[in-house]
Amino acid sequence: MAVDPIDAAGDPSRRELVQRIDVFITMLEEWPRDPTPWESEHVLRALRALNEGDYARGMQIMAWAESPVAYYVPDAATKQRAQYVPMNTAGLRSRFNLW
Repeated sequence: MAVDPIDAAGDPSRRELVQRIDVFITMLEEWPRDPTPWESEHVLRALRALNEGDYARGMQIMAWAESPVAYYVPDAATKQRAQYVPMNTAGLRSRFNLW
């Protein structure tokens, strides 16, 4: 049974994370452009955190998705191993809409 992602009776932290992910994907759709591999990876990680109920971790991950990789220590960014195959904007929207 699917749950409305922005259920008014739900957890406020969950709603905040769902809205943040939705706003980010909507921004990609409106530009229009596909996410960079960095953005795609972090949106997918945030969706995993959402699924696991770790909303604080999801919010931190979205902060990374929203910031260009250049703002991070280059060494740390290069050591990060991708957990997901990069997706285009439509793929991210489709994955998000599963919520």
